[in-house]
Amino acid sequence: MKDESIVFYAAAEYEAIPVIVFSTHNGIRKLIFKQLPPSRLKINPLMLKPDDPLMFNVFDQLSDYFNMKSKEFSVPFDIVGTAFQLNVWSEINKIPFGETKSYKEIGEAIGYKGGFQAIGNAVGANPLPIIIPCHRVLGHTGQLTGYSGGLHIKKKLLEIEGKLTPELF
Repeated sequence: MKDESIVFYAAAEYEAIPVIVFSTHNGIRKLIFKQLPPSRLKINPLMLKPDDPLMFNVFDQLSDYFNMKSKEFSVPFDIVGTAFQLNVWSEINKIPFGETKSYKEIGEAIGYKGGFQAIGNAVGANPLPIIIPCHRVLGHTGQLTGYSGGLHIKKKLLEIEGKLTPELF
């Protein structure tokens, strides 16, 4: 019987971007852009190699993305969030490679009539940046806004997707 509470992790680097991916038996749980020793984490995950089956082939897919061989990810998710966050993340995941949307467009697509700061907060809480492509969400005038890994990573991802334009600077 599988222990559903066990968390695993593995790390790699792409284009000088350090990536740590956390997973469970059910799927990918979180992706962060830092090199953190396990002792600094709030959980006690078990370290795996990137090619371990419990990493669900995510590192090969990340490599293909960064090498412009693939535009999509097909890994199972095991993410945790509020109903509102899950709704926002689902909508973000529909933004095609090489396209962008504004926070307002995301809010309108999910029928949210409130302030768009809540949309921004949900986008910022995305546990799977790159995989759930929150880097494709821009300010209403097309400007780059915050990103969990920093704007330099957001710029790099948009560059990979051919979406960088002069108005983004």
